Amino acid sequence: MVFDSDCDQLLEEALIRANLCKVIAEFFLVPPTRSFLKALAASPLFPVAVEPGREFGEIVQEFHNLFMVPTGPYVFPFESCYEGRTETAPGRLMGKPAGEVKNYYTHCGFEQASETPELPDHAGVEMSFLQALAEREANAWRRREPGQAAGWCKLYVAFYKDHASRWIPDLCAEVEKRAIHDYQRGFAQWITCLFREGTLLPSGNQMEEADPPPGPSAGKTNGKPENGVARASGAASHAGELRP
Repeated sequence: MVFDSDCDQLLEEALIRANLCKVIAEFFLVPPTRSFLKALAASPLFPVAVEPGREFGEIVQEFHNLFMVPTGPYVFPFESCYEGRTETAPGRLMGKPAGEVKNYYTHCGFEQASETPELPDHAGVEMSFLQALAEREANAWRRREPGQAAGWCKLYVAFYKDHASRWIPDLCAEVEKRAIHDYQRGFAQWITCLFREGTLLPSGNQMEEADPPPGPSAGKTNGKPENGVARASGAASHAGELRP
């Protein structure tokens, strides 16, 4: 049995996971803004000192070098490229993992917006999907629907274990090797730490009494997305948006 106080605690935990996933998604999907770098510089949680004024242009350029332009230090931020890679070459784009994650999105009632430029197994799109699942879970806790919340949480954990956690730490290791600027290296180290310490996973037993996992119609009411949560919010939504 889940009490109101438990729902409040689990709601807060789900929101924290959603926010962490959003920040990680944005790291891979969009160049940082001055205001974002200023917030990081003031945060005791981020391991690297950032000077947003003097270093801003360098940081933005390195984002493009690492994640956008497939030459030089480019890190191939797609699961397929890590699943099938060899010592000398990345795996091919749109390999088996791309189809698998697309099936996950469809099963949960999501699809990428037609204007989304990224492939389905891009690191930022996968993290945006985890963000959206955690937000759905949080909304269910807010409505005091533990079975629905546990169902969304189960899907979150399954996707985390089947996909994101299996390759994004390796991607971050490549960023650490190829980045010149402390910002990108420090951010990659921070993401690796979150995965290694299990910070992105739920901490309790909230999945024990889960309702059947939500299908393609889950989270919709009268054909409309539940509270608008179906699409990844924030800056990442422009590049990795998922729609119901």
